[in-house]
Amino acid sequence: MFNRKHFDHRLDILELYLTVRDPGTAKSAEAYDGLRKALTSTNKVAQLHLAHVAQLHRAATTADSLEPVIAKLNEIMNQIGMSVVDDPTQTDLFEITDGAGTRLVVDAPAYLSVSDSGQRLVVSRGVAHGESPPVGEAKAITPEGVSLETEPEEVAVEDRGEDRK
Repeated sequence: MFNRKHFDHRLDILELYLTVRDPGTAKSAEAYDGLRKALTSTNKVAQLHLAHVAQLHRAATTADSLEPVIAKLNEIMNQIGMSVVDDPTQTDLFEITDGAGTRLVVDAPAYLSVSDSGQRLVVSRGVAHGESPPVGEAKAITPEGVSLETEPEEVAVEDRGEDRK
C-alpha cells in the first residue's frame, strides 16, 4: 500500500505541521529562531549589495578614467572575499573552449569566493583555449599560458668531470 519513502515523507509533513501549529514547544521556538536569523542575514546581505552598487555608481559617474572604478571594484571584491583567478594551471576553474595545443591560454578569468567555513566556491568559471607555441619557441611555461604536456621532456646533462665547490 505505502512504500517506505512515501511514509517517511508523510511523517515529515506531519512533524512540520505540529511544529508550526504549536509555537510554544522548544522545537518550534528553535525553528522560528532559525528562520528569524536567516531573514535578518538575508536583509543584511541585500543592504550590503545595495551599498556596493551605490559605491560603484559613484565611482563610475565621477571618475575621469577607469582606474578609480577598477580600484573600487577591487576594494569591494576584497571586502566580500572574492578573488580573480587567471592561472591556467587550475583547469577545473575554466571552461576549455576550442583549440588544441601544448599550452592553455586564459581568455576570461574565473571568480572565486571563500565561504565562512573556508570552502572555495566558484562564482563564475573562466574561459580558456589551447594553443601551440610559435615555431622555435620552447614548450615551457610562458607569460601567456602554461604547458599542457603531461610529462616533461628529459634533458641530458653531461658530467664534465669538473670539481664542484
